Parts: sequence; C-alpha cells; structure tokens
Amino acid sequence: MVPSFLTATGIFIPPFCVKNQDLVVAYNQYAQFFNLENAASIDVGQVAAKLRSDDDFILRHSGILQRYYVTAEGVLDPDVMCPLLPEIDEEHTSLMAEMGKNAALDALHQASVQGHEVDLIIVAASNVQRAYPALAIEIQDLLGASGLAFDLCGAECSAVMAMQLASQAIACGTATKALIISPEIGSAQTDFRDRETHFLLGDACSALLVENIAKTDALEIVNFNIASQFSNQIRNNFGFLNRLAPDSLYSKDKLFHQTPPSFPAIADAICTHLQQHLTELKLPLADVTQYFLQPTNRVLNQLIAEQLLTDVTEKRVPDCVAQYGGTGAAGLGLSFHLHQQLSASDYCVWVAFGAGFSVASMVLKKC
Repeated sequence: MVPSFLTATGIFIPPFCVKNQDLVVAYNQYAQFFNLENAASIDVGQVAAKLRSDDDFILRHSGILQRYYVTAEGVLDPDVMCPLLPEIDEEHTSLMAEMGKNAALDALHQASVQGHEVDLIIVAASNVQRAYPALAIEIQDLLGASGLAFDLCGAECSAVMAMQLASQAIACGTATKALIISPEIGSAQTDFRDRETHFLLGDACSALLVENIAKTDALEIVNFNIASQFSNQIRNNFGFLNRLAPDSLYSKDKLFHQTPPSFPAIADAICTHLQQHLTELKLPLADVTQYFLQPTNRVLNQLIAEQLLTDVTEKRVPDCVAQYGGTGAAGLGLSFHLHQQLSASDYCVWVAFGAGFSVASMVLKKC
C-alpha cells in the first residue's frame, strides 16, 4: 500500500470581521421591535417575548469573540437580519468555487505543485451552493486539474471523511495528488433572529493537499476512525423539495437550528471515541503533541481537553473558535494551518464532530 502525506494547507478568510457587540446591537434592536409589534399577544401568552442578547451570554455559551463573513450587508440591519448577496449568473465563477480556488492556490503554492498535477479534488463542506454540476468540478476547471472531482457533505466531519477517501485513493494508486477543499458560508444558514445561535457560525475555506510522496514539513497520514449515529440535535431542513410546500419555504427550520446541547454527554462520546482509536494504535494520549478539536464551541472543547489530558495548554490544544467562530468542515484545516507546531516524529490528532451525530478522528505523524 502506498502511504499518503499531508504536504500543504491553505486558507481563505473573507474580509468582513463582525464582532459580538455588532451582532448584539442588531439583535437587540430586532428583539425590541418584535416585542413592541407583538405586545398584545405577548401579554396574553400567545407569543413568547424575545430575550435580549449580550456579550457575556455569547462568551459563556461559546467562547466566541468575532467571526468573518463573505458580506456584512443585511446582517446588522434589524429590518433584514440576513446576509445579502446578488445572485451570480451561470457565466461567472460561483462564490464557493472562488473561495475554494483561493484556498487551493494557497496550498499548491506552499507545496510547489501546479494545478494540472492534481488528479483528485473533493469539495467537503456542510452545504454546497448547488446540486450540480459539482463545485469540485468547477474548481477543477479553475485550477486546470484533471481526474476525478466530486462533492461530499458530512457536516463538520466532511473534511476528515474526504481525507480518508483521498488517502485510500492514493494507497491504491488511483490518485497521486488530491485536494480536499472546504468552503463554508455559515452566515448563509444562520438565523440571526435566534438568540441561542445568532453568534455561532462564521465563513471560511480551507484546502488540504494530500500526496503520495513525503516533502519537507509533510505529515504522514497514519490512521482514521470515523463513526456516525443519527441525531436530530443539529439540523437544517433546506433542500430542493422545499418548493413543493411553499407555505413553509422560508420557515425557521430551513436554517441551522439545534436543541440545547448537553456538553458533558457530547464530551463523553468524543473522549470515548478518541481513547478507543488511540488504544487500537497503541499510542498513549501523552505521546500526542497537539490535539486539534473541531472548532465549533470553545467551551465544549475545553471540557473535552480537560477530560482527556492532565496538561491542557494553548499550544497543545489550539483554539481558533474565539477569532473565527464555528467554521464547519473548514475548521480543522484552518486551526492546523494557523497553529501547528510539530517537530520531526511528533504525532497530532484531528477530531471532527457535529451534526449527524458523527465523530471523525485522524492521526498524523510529522516526517
């Protein structure tokens, strides 16, 4: 079997940084308008009043300070509360493909690889901009690549799932250079009128280059452990069948929504999964130099880290949630790109988890 190596990473961060206070001001203005407009129904208990949001609430529930959006237009307008972007016609590059191209070029430049050398592209994201043709095929065209290209949607675990497929393709010789690209536009599925979730998601894209040869600073892909179990805890019902029920076409369930999560239960499940994975590899927890945990919620990640490890440091368990918010499948690549500090023979572990409920762990070793 041919070994596979993560040889480069690339990222694209959109230009609009929105801080908690910006969102809080807009949300509270909206909530005030809503409560005034529905005062009579609220008074008789027919409608629930909107509670105010604040910085302390956001930090206690997520640890997020800010996030980046592809556009801020509409988001901070209490009469709109939704990102506004003109639709791109079919003759121009789609938004997610443009994000993916930028992140991919960053990774290719780092590895001194040309686009035409890439023979497998997987767009791995929570949502894709359209059903077909695949965004991966559009990016393939933009890069001048060839071979196989397809989209994969596995929520936050998408990138690690795609890494496993790319590694297997390289192992059996059907690919030599693979790009896993994760364009995420979390703002487009955020309900900015929902106090519990209006602050959680940001926009970003990561690109991971996997090759069949080791290079300077490359990491050998050692092993995967991926498991899914159906859960409705996090859900988004947007899809092509929605137009068949026009009365509910734009209802709240067509955006990101969740039941109040039980952080201890989630942490237990993730820790059990990872401990079993490392035990099978005979790799002690203490011998792993860095742990990259799914950047969705800093409070949850702190709980996981403290349950797993006796020494939790910022270097050992890096965080990018505070500055970028939850960035879905792009999150682990983003965190690794910004914070990896590994020496030769060091191990690191990526742990993705999210809607599904899926958990995906990947072990890598610095060459």
